[in-house]
Amino acid sequence: MGRRSQPLTALEVSKAKEPGYYGDGGGLWLQISTYGTKSWVFRFKSPVTGKAREMGLGDLRTYSLADARVNASEARRMVHEGHDPIEERKQSRLQIQEDAARVRTFTDCAQAYIDSHSAGWRNEKHAQQWKSTLETYAYPVFGDRSIAVIDTAHIPPRRHRNYQHAYDRIAYKHRWGIEGFFAKLKQWRRIATRYDKIAANFLGFIKLASIVFWLR
Repeated sequence: MGRRSQPLTALEVSKAKEPGYYGDGGGLWLQISTYGTKSWVFRFKSPVTGKAREMGLGDLRTYSLADARVNASEARRMVHEGHDPIEERKQSRLQIQEDAARVRTFTDCAQAYIDSHSAGWRNEKHAQQWKSTLETYAYPVFGDRSIAVIDTAHIPPRRHRNYQHAYDRIAYKHRWGIEGFFAKLKQWRRIATRYDKIAANFLGFIKLASIVFWLR
């Protein structure tokens, strides 16, 4: 559908059937897919990257025309203030997740795991190894961090990206070291194919391979 000089009406929104975009003005569009589903989108030029972007504002069953106009107005305000509403929404969701899980730190979850599984470990030395390893390498780095933020958010963005999100350099360094270690382990065919079917034998060979890597 072409450009419109007049805003949409609730009746037009309900009767529209043909797939395409129906403009309401101010960057707000009603999108009808080839399957007939209707949703709202906000089109804008990002003040951060200078590129055209399209932000979903929800489906018609959940958000009415009036609701979509309110949401589009808020998005326009962000653009006017120099913010990218898509990136701002991502950051807001990450903050909500962190706040919801703030009481559960990495240390809390690790200790809970040890408490629930230590009964199945054959000797006390094994349990102590778990605790000492975590206390030495993990707890000092991100032990007091919320589990909601210990994820791929610690991966730095590419240098050529116009929008550079924040990340934890220390956590990324340790995460890269752990992933690199497991990548090296997979180079051993006996480990990659799980040649040893008995768990104790398999774990023993992993320890042997780890010692070899450490001595190199």
